[in-house]
Amino acid sequence: MVDITPPQYLDITEDDIKDPVLFQVGMLNQEPHSKQIPILQSKAKYKVISCGIRAGKTQMIAGELIRGAELNLFKKQIAIAPTYKQSLIIYDKIYLIMAKANLLNDAQFITSHHPRITFVNKCYIDFGSADRPDTLRGEAYDRVFIDEASFIKGHAWNAIRPLTFDTGAPIWQTSTAFGQGRFYEDYQRGIKGENDWESFHFSSLDNPYIDRATILKEIEEFGENSSYVQTE
Repeated sequence: MVDITPPQYLDITEDDIKDPVLFQVGMLNQEPHSKQIPILQSKAKYKVISCGIRAGKTQMIAGELIRGAELNLFKKQIAIAPTYKQSLIIYDKIYLIMAKANLLNDAQFITSHHPRITFVNKCYIDFGSADRPDTLRGEAYDRVFIDEASFIKGHAWNAIRPLTFDTGAPIWQTSTAFGQGRFYEDYQRGIKGENDWESFHFSSLDNPYIDRATILKEIEEFGENSSYVQTE
C-alpha cells in the first residue's frame, strides 16, 4: 500500500497532502513556482498551458501524474508527446522525481516498446507518441496529458480525442506556442471562458529555478520581438 504520510519535519497533514500543490511540496520535495500554482489548483476539466522553453512544465506535469497515481485518483493516465523520444522525457522526469523523494518502491518502471509505470495500488501511467497515432487507439484513459501539443499534427488528434470518450476524462495540454492549429484554438476557448476550459501562460523568465542570466542573454542576442524569443 502506498504511504502518503508526509515527512515529520513538514507541518503538513494527510488531508493537506491531497492538495495538488502541497503534495508536490510535502511528498515530492519540489515547490511549484507562482505561475504553476493556479494551474495545479484549477478545477477546470480542460487545461491549456502555453509556456516558454525551460519554464518548468515537464516538472509540473510529472509531479501531477505521480499525484494522480499515488493517491489513486486516476487509475489510467497517459502522457502523449509528438514523438516517442519526447514522451520518454516525461517518463525519465517521473523516475528522477520519485527517486529524489524515495518513492521508487511504490512503482514498477517498464522500459519496453510501450513504456508504463505501474504503481502498487494498480494505477498506471502510459506514454504515447503522436507520430504513431495508430498505437494510441483502443484504450480509454481517466486523464490525458498532451505535451508540446502545438506540434501535434491534425490526424493524430483523431486518435487522441477518443481516448476520453468512455470516461469523459480531463485533458491537459502544454506547449510552447507555434502556429494557429488545434492548440491555439483550444487556448482561445480557455481565454474566452468556455465552460470547463481554462487557459494559462507563463514564460521561461517565470521559472525561478533556471539561470535567468542565460535567458536574458538569448533575448538580447536575438531580440525580444524575434519569432524565436516570442515562441520560446
